[in-house]
Amino acid sequence: MGGLSRRPFFLRIAFAEALLAAVGLMVVLKYFFNTDSSAVSDLFRSRGSDENRPRYPTLEINGRRVKSWAERSNFLTEKQCRKEYPLLFKPIDEAVGRGKFDFYRGPDDFTALVTARIKNNRLYVISTSNTTNSHVNVMHRNAALHQVHKALATSPEPLPDTLFSFTPVDYPKNNSWVYSKWYDHTVLLNHWPVPHFGHWSWPVKYVGPLIEVLSQVSEIESTLPFEEKVDKLFWRGTPSFNPIQNQNLRGNLIGATEGKDWADTGQLEWTALEKAKNIVQIPEICRYKYIAYTEGITYSGRLPFHMLCESVIITPPINYMMHSTHLIKPLFAWTLGFQSSKKMDNWGMKRLRKAWPKDYRPDEANAIFVSPDWSDLEETIMWLRENPKIAKGIAARQKEFAVEKGYLSEGAEMCYWRELIRGWSKVAIPTGSGWNELGFPWETFALTGKTELR
Repeated sequence: MGGLSRRPFFLRIAFAEALLAAVGLMVVLKYFFNTDSSAVSDLFRSRGSDENRPRYPTLEINGRRVKSWAERSNFLTEKQCRKEYPLLFKPIDEAVGRGKFDFYRGPDDFTALVTARIKNNRLYVISTSNTTNSHVNVMHRNAALHQVHKALATSPEPLPDTLFSFTPVDYPKNNSWVYSKWYDHTVLLNHWPVPHFGHWSWPVKYVGPLIEVLSQVSEIESTLPFEEKVDKLFWRGTPSFNPIQNQNLRGNLIGATEGKDWADTGQLEWTALEKAKNIVQIPEICRYKYIAYTEGITYSGRLPFHMLCESVIITPPINYMMHSTHLIKPLFAWTLGFQSSKKMDNWGMKRLRKAWPKDYRPDEANAIFVSPDWSDLEETIMWLRENPKIAKGIAARQKEFAVEKGYLSEGAEMCYWRELIRGWSKVAIPTGSGWNELGFPWETFALTGKTELR
């Protein structure tokens, strides 16, 4: 201090001001760069009144306020995604674990095939199949590309450059992204499941985007506890849409429930493409305690919509795995000692165990698997009626995974797409000719549907 006192007065003032400024700067830097983000949040909170801040729609489950999907960030890093949704990425990790493969282009005329490039976090469309002559295929293809573009646009980290193929049909091309894979063909076919187009939108009057359906479901269930739901099994569908593994799947369901007072099932009466007289709006299905899920020619896109309900999903063992099907924890009905259960032969059981290796107890399960021919369905419903607490628990755990923990949310979907891109880029090795062109910018393709302009 002796040196400071001998300096002229104005220099002492200037020195003191500089010292105070430095201290102030350190405080500000500590305030903003503190690893605890609450300080920054507090600062922004103080700058505006409660009335001026955006409000997220509330989401209540059984009277509890839980994190709504709108509150779940689309901008998570890879590390944050793995922490927030640790069980989501099993299909990707399994695919990466199969190792590297030669990724050839084409054939470009494979039904509904689209080939694209990701470069510098941008999306380019290289080719689309000239046999994509179905309006439905075009919508499904474009939904997936919109989802990829959204995942790129919301990524807080650079994603690796890569090339990929996507096939939005029931029997997709090998080495491509798909809406579902047959678990028994994992060794033969390298299919990588992606989120269903319904996450973007199922563009029919009675469905729409998954997040909009959740809003309607939440409104219904906010005043309809499980105990007060319709005590019946619900199903509507087209009997002829069956997987090759169970060609009487839907017909047997209709036969097992016909005339039963515990079931509300029926064949859809189609009047035009995607129009039927007796269709039930997807959210209205959640008014039932029990929902039957049936696969179609391969998968059925209704599964993620059923998972929005606090209802018990009942189905034969699922063959075709969508990107989130592995989150199901099944209780096998034939383990409950029902006389009507048809035991699967050893060959069938070995195949089943590839997809569903674990048995879950009634207090762990979030769905019920019945015999492939539905023979034990009635006993299953009676057992659930006799054990209402178990039924409620199964329904609640299912909803907890899909909705409360956000595994079907947009935030989780963005995480999945980005992890898919990372995983695919590690093992898909572009091979052969045909990869020289950059591709057509997605933004222009989205408007024109063409990969070139003339």
